Parts: sequence; C-alpha cells; structure tokens
Amino acid sequence: MLNATAMVFVAIGIVVLLTAFPPALRLIAELPKSKLRQRWQLLSGLIAVFIAGYVAYALLFYRAHQEAQHLVAPVMFLLGAAFVRMVVTLTLSTTLDVQRLAALEHETITDALTGLRNRRFLDLRLAEEMSRAERYGQPVSVLLLDIDHFKSVNDTCGHAVGDKVLMEVARIVRDTVRKT
Repeated sequence: MLNATAMVFVAIGIVVLLTAFPPALRLIAELPKSKLRQRWQLLSGLIAVFIAGYVAYALLFYRAHQEAQHLVAPVMFLLGAAFVRMVVTLTLSTTLDVQRLAALEHETITDALTGLRNRRFLDLRLAEEMSRAERYGQPVSVLLLDIDHFKSVNDTCGHAVGDKVLMEVARIVRDTVRKT
C-alpha cells in the first residue's frame, strides 16, 4: 500500500511538472532575447531533468517503500513540482500584468492618431524638467507648435484630410527632433 501511494505521489509530481511547461514556454515567448530569457530556457530544461529524475526514482525505488518514512521523498517530489508550477505560473501572470500596465501607460501619454506624446505627458515631463533645471540652475526650453488655420482645413476638406495633415506634421516632427 505504501509503495502504491509513493508511486502516485511521484506520478502526480510528473504531471504537475509537465503542466509547468506551457506557461514557461509562453513566458519565454513573451520575453525579449536577453539573459533573462536564456535563464527561463535553462529553467525549462531543468524541469525536463526533474521529470527524468522523477521517472528514474520511480523505476529505481519501485518496491522500496515499506515504511511511512519512505514516503518523505515522494511527498517532497510532489511539493517540489507544485512549487515549480506555482513559480512559473505566477511569473507568467506577473509578466503579462506588467505588459498590460506598460501598454496602458503608453496609451495615456500618447496621441492615438499621431503617435506623439500628449498633453498629459507634457505636464508630467515639464514638471520633472522644471525641477531638474531649478536644482542645477539651468534654463528650460519648450517648443509648442500650432498649425495655422487648421480648423479651416477640417471645415473645408473634412476631418479625414485634417487627420492626414496632423499625421504628416507629426512625421516631420518625429523625423526632425531628437528622440531625447
């Protein structure tokens, strides 16, 4: 009876480790090529090694579980597998949440039509730059653009043409002004 229980624990551990692969592979796909991605690839390889170790343990100690204390290793295998699965799942969930937050932040400070930073970004950045200029005693310059008679473009040619004008002006600004 103890032997069967031990083998069930090991088998469940293998299944739990197998279920850690999909979130680990998705996480690897979400990460840019970097050392962090390489480490997660290594971790995926270690999961495969753990599975092989669980199988080897089951084969080597198939009939060796005669007393209650012999269940310690199979129970630890199961708990270790659960820990690995939980870490991978939580890491993937956290990564996806951070990506969503970054996308939302980008949307709140970027004009959807032109792709340029909007008034909210200007207000935040201007406060930072004013504080920095005051701290170091440096001047601050701000460039604001106004398209003369833009309302008449919208009124006579329509908003679709007005949007094209705005996108072209934005392209010129993006191509002309430094990224910083």
